Amino acid sequence: LILTGLGLAYLIADDLNSARRHLTRAVQLDGNYFNSRLGLGYALLEQKDGQRAVEQLEAGMKLLPTLNGAYLLAHGYEQTGKPDQALELYRSVVEADRGGNLGRAAAARIQVLEGR
Repeated sequence: LILTGLGLAYLIADDLNSARRHLTRAVQLDGNYFNSRLGLGYALLEQKDGQRAVEQLEAGMKLLPTLNGAYLLAHGYEQTGKPDQALELYRSVVEADRGGNLGRAAAARIQVLEGR
């Protein structure tokens, strides 16, 4: 938990390399904590390592499906050339969070992917 907390703090500080290092170690020590996996997936997405990000995000979503995780995984699917899977997840985020920030962000991504 300490490594996850440090990794997430580094994400907030926009120090992706330190975040990735701490979150990778946290996942190595205990891969059953969803927050470690989602945080690592986010860091990997930001560093344009889409395939590894998707692996971490899918594992995190299996542990505890969340709206944040679904949105990040959809973004990962976009990065790895899987627009149909991205659209499906974005739609589920919109449905679950119609008036919220994630719902609006997902709706915007749907419009981009559908070419509107």
